[in-house]
Amino acid sequence: MTKRRAFTLIELIVVIAIIAIIAAILFPVFSSVKTQTLKLSWGENARQVNLGTQLYIDDYDQKMMLPRHRLDAGADASNDRTWVQSLLPYTSNFEIFFCPVDNTRPASTAIFDPDLSPGNPNARFYEQSQRTNLGYNYAYLAPIYRQSQQWHINARSLSEVSDPSGTLLYGDSAWKIEDGKAQGGGNYLIIPPCRFSVSNGNLVDSFNLNGKPNWQIFGNGLAWQSKAEVWEAQSGGLYPWFKDTITVAYLDGHIKPIPTSQATGGCDVKPNWEGYIYDPTAYIWDLR
Repeated sequence: MTKRRAFTLIELIVVIAIIAIIAAILFPVFSSVKTQTLKLSWGENARQVNLGTQLYIDDYDQKMMLPRHRLDAGADASNDRTWVQSLLPYTSNFEIFFCPVDNTRPASTAIFDPDLSPGNPNARFYEQSQRTNLGYNYAYLAPIYRQSQQWHINARSLSEVSDPSGTLLYGDSAWKIEDGKAQGGGNYLIIPPCRFSVSNGNLVDSFNLNGKPNWQIFGNGLAWQSKAEVWEAQSGGLYPWFKDTITVAYLDGHIKPIPTSQATGGCDVKPNWEGYIYDPTAYIWDLR
């Protein structure tokens, strides 16, 4: 009879150890490849949104989108719409507004299906459009301010922007940030870290709102605090969904991942816009 030879216990342990070592080497590689793929996908989504924006601007006499149409207490899905909803006819795909790695959206807005979702689908669509992961630089491009006890929106013209290739249009965003982590999905609005600069001894309002007090400008509950990294505290809605870079769409149509530090370049970040813009060439938010 032929004698059968089986693996010894030591041989099995060696094989298992080798497999574990190979897995430990390959898993981070697979994870890195997956992350890079999702990052590229998100960049392409931002590119499509930016293309839709250029089409919108062309159709509306070179005017920027309104951040939303109403701000009073009676604003709801029946009488208000966000810039995301205004842009949807030009993108034809609602999902491209959402970053593929963001799993923090509330359950009530995480999935939109008018056939399966209970309640008012229009209301859910309206709410979900406010949790998109591309935030709009509205304080410069379509500022909202109080005048005569009413909110007004000044949609800027593309001709007012002197450097579209250096002006931020959209940036990665989060609804809120707690302990350095995003919560509640994205935010359809982002606000700049600085407002004023000094020129020839004079205070210059880069918002071009005749120096209206900060409290007269709609802030959507967003704020900046002075921190080494923009995501460590309130950061005007910006959030780097892919580690240390923020996906930015510029007004001329190009998309670029930038280091988080560049988001505050040329600006001395302080709470309540108390810090000044000291280098307009490095400051990517304003119209210059």
